[in-house]
Amino acid sequence: MSPAYTGYIVSDICDTLFYANTTFDFIRFCIRKQKIPAKTIRIYQLFQSRKSPFFYALALLQKISGKDHLKARALKLFKGVSTKEMEQWAEEFYAEDLSNLKIRQTHELLSRFDNEKIILASSTIEPVALIISKKLSANHYVATSLEIKDNVYTGRIQCDLTGEKTKAVEAIIPHSEIISVAMSDNHTDRLLLEKAIQKIAICYKKSDVQFWKKMPGVTILMVSKKH
Repeated sequence: MSPAYTGYIVSDICDTLFYANTTFDFIRFCIRKQKIPAKTIRIYQLFQSRKSPFFYALALLQKISGKDHLKARALKLFKGVSTKEMEQWAEEFYAEDLSNLKIRQTHELLSRFDNEKIILASSTIEPVALIISKKLSANHYVATSLEIKDNVYTGRIQCDLTGEKTKAVEAIIPHSEIISVAMSDNHTDRLLLEKAIQKIAICYKKSDVQFWKKMPGVTILMVSKKH
């Protein structure tokens, strides 16, 4: 890969920059650190446990509608949490968990770009994406936003970025600019990669390779799972 780039680099976050599903790993972190009331956690577990009929009901609804109902239900955990608290929790999450889960190859590529040219594009929740962008000195990010009223989270999603990354990224990049590199492990980011000059698909298994190699000009980057 050439070290000289003139356009933007657009990167997914989960399993692309970190060995993590940052939304659910953040939730697990908050539960582990007892930041969420026990009663709220018990309700959450009813919808997240594979032993629960509620989990399968939500999963079925998700398959039919195409919307991430499991994530939407999980984020109700944060109802009543202040924006200041959430930012502090995200800081702790990065320091204690995420900082140890970096994927070396993709971070090295990111470091070749000016901070102004880096766009992190993820359907992870905005408080986590914000902290990650600060820690990586990335000047831009797009993520799933959560509804806030009077500086307190309502527990509802305001705008889910799942399947909407390309539009969100295009809203940031000036018409005169290009995407030099786009990288992701997420199959739903195919359109985003197609818009880049250099397309990097992060693959963990053979089925990933089979999916991505159909795209002309794609570079396959094999990564070993750590978690």
